[in-house]
Amino acid sequence: MGALTRIASGTMTHRDVALVGGMLGAAIAILGTLGALDSFVTPLPIFDLDREVGALALIYGESGFNLFAAFSAGVLLCASVAALALRRTDAGSAGAKGLWGLLAGLFAFMSLDELVALHEYVEGSMGTDWQLLYLPLTVAAGYVWFRALQLILARNRTVGLAWIGGAACWLSAQLLEALFWNTSLQHRAVEGWLVIGEEILEVSGSSLFLVAMLLLLGDLGGDRSRIESPAGR
Repeated sequence: MGALTRIASGTMTHRDVALVGGMLGAAIAILGTLGALDSFVTPLPIFDLDREVGALALIYGESGFNLFAAFSAGVLLCASVAALALRRTDAGSAGAKGLWGLLAGLFAFMSLDELVALHEYVEGSMGTDWQLLYLPLTVAAGYVWFRALQLILARNRTVGLAWIGGAACWLSAQLLEALFWNTSLQHRAVEGWLVIGEEILEVSGSSLFLVAMLLLLGDLGGDRSRIESPAGR
């Protein structure tokens, strides 16, 4: 809760962001390693990356909790809070504030979806690939992401690289998931590595989005009137 409070207050410094980035990287490495151990060495159900958190599943008496997905949902929640902080502190146009607000809502929805495995339930009940069902939302999210990229590049090009990296990770993760479900791969090791790669790419992408927004908030620490950086000139 302390980290969320710092993010929400917009008081993150670049040193804080470096620490957060290091902690995120370490957590991803540790949880990914434990997920690999579960897949190839010994069963560790709470670290099984092929299971969703499934809060809805728990309500219905099913088993589906895993720590990695809970961590992923937490990163997305932090990204939502960071976007809200930027909406409050960004002294730019009303359009910029609206953009941060849309991103806050998008990340909050993604966090909820990850937490309750909503896309899995939608796909199961509709009998259609969730990626197709989510296509309109994905297109809208892509447009909002691109508008945010334009805003970020105008202010800090280095941060823009993190923003682009986040999208590249998420896109790669979805390609891996499509490969996993739409091929006849039968080799357990191949399937296991596809799942591990997908989950690590997703949370890495979310982490890059979070770090990018925290860096912008860090820039505000030096100039509360606008978000800018010498690197963005």
